Amino acid sequence: MTAQSPGPVLFASPSHPSLFGPLATIATELDRRGVEGLWFGGSEDRKADVEALSPRGGIGFVQIGRYVPELQPGNWTEETFQRLNSRSRLRAFAAFMDQSFVGPHGAEFYEQSLAAIDRIRPALVVADLGATWMFDAAMTRGVPYVINSPTLVSYLYAPALSWTFPAPFSGLPLRMTTGQKVANLLFSLARIGIFLQPSRMKATRAFIAERAALGIKNTKGLLGPYADAAVAVIGHSQFGIEYPHDRAPDCLEMVGPVMPSTTAAPDPDIMGWVEQHRSIVYLGFGAMNRPTRRQIEAILTAAGNLAPDHHVLWSLPKSQHRLLPTKIPANVRIETWVPQVDVLAHPHVRVFMSQGGNGTHHGLYFGKPLLLMPHTWEARDGAVRFVDSGAALLLRDTTKLDSAEITTKLRRLFTDDGLRERALHWKERLRQAGGVSAAADIILRHRDSQDRKR
Repeated sequence: MTAQSPGPVLFASPSHPSLFGPLATIATELDRRGVEGLWFGGSEDRKADVEALSPRGGIGFVQIGRYVPELQPGNWTEETFQRLNSRSRLRAFAAFMDQSFVGPHGAEFYEQSLAAIDRIRPALVVADLGATWMFDAAMTRGVPYVINSPTLVSYLYAPALSWTFPAPFSGLPLRMTTGQKVANLLFSLARIGIFLQPSRMKATRAFIAERAALGIKNTKGLLGPYADAAVAVIGHSQFGIEYPHDRAPDCLEMVGPVMPSTTAAPDPDIMGWVEQHRSIVYLGFGAMNRPTRRQIEAILTAAGNLAPDHHVLWSLPKSQHRLLPTKIPANVRIETWVPQVDVLAHPHVRVFMSQGGNGTHHGLYFGKPLLLMPHTWEARDGAVRFVDSGAALLLRDTTKLDSAEITTKLRRLFTDDGLRERALHWKERLRQAGGVSAAADIILRHRDSQDRKR
């Protein structure tokens, strides 16, 4: 390997769109710059998507693991979603841990990650936070790696944080009352109890034993050791939205949202409709959201209340259309897919109603104030941060949506100067953070640094 021939960069991500999409955007940016030696590892269902990223064929695909339907949120049952949406933070946390457990597929992903590293011999690995199997392989082979974290970076450093910092999945704000601080401590202790239940203890012991037998260094699979060993962590937000803390290491770099490019040829029908209406609320709840019939009815009632002054565009998965009422308000348009970036960029779209996940940053990137309807406690953690940023309002109880509350808060978002000013403030901050360009710079800096050491 010479200075004129930098080592390859190997990307890796789970299949889920909210994880695959941002990392693919970064890989595409490096390809656009003419960087050679780019590889992307993922399950077989992503092969065509990876091959389509580079018009010049500059990003190779390497298979890591089979497509496992039960690991994909889109295939989870309604019962599973109900458990994830439990009003009990503890039960929701337990459901999330159970559903996120890779289980018997972990060894396969790990061994194929080792094979990919041995084949490609990357100078640097860049993997999504959800691709822990690739971090395990990189640690085993001694390959430096970068963690790409589209979710809250505080999750990576949770064990090192003060008990007064909101625990992951608590849904609590940074500035807590005394009662909330007590609740935060009790919730943190109760989470430990979740893993002491006999069935989970048995599964955990088997998990650790298997990983130890495979020679994996981080036998417990905890996020903290992965973060400690990374050469860099790329966070997709900014402090002030994500809560700041004094344990953030120097290798953590907050680049803001990694925005996909606007569509080269936006849907003329949808964008024509947007152009025709002067004041629009856009609804987009992410790939995991499954609104109930009651939630859909409450949202549509509130949307109808906004007529004739405002219109509503809703990106609703086809699987949920069966829950729609026979009559839809005349000021509402429902699509199975919406070019979100193009729509949010349009000046006629004035408010973004979202779930509080990472994609919610897209609204602030274009200066749109937010109304948040989180669908899991993970999204609730994000939602309280957006509210504390000063640019968002939160619905009180998403399990029992009140159409009057939705109507009132949407109207406030149209008229409240303070909320709109904070949204514009974050528009400026997020753009200054650099996004995909900054992420690409970080990766190249660390790749080149490793090459110099060879």
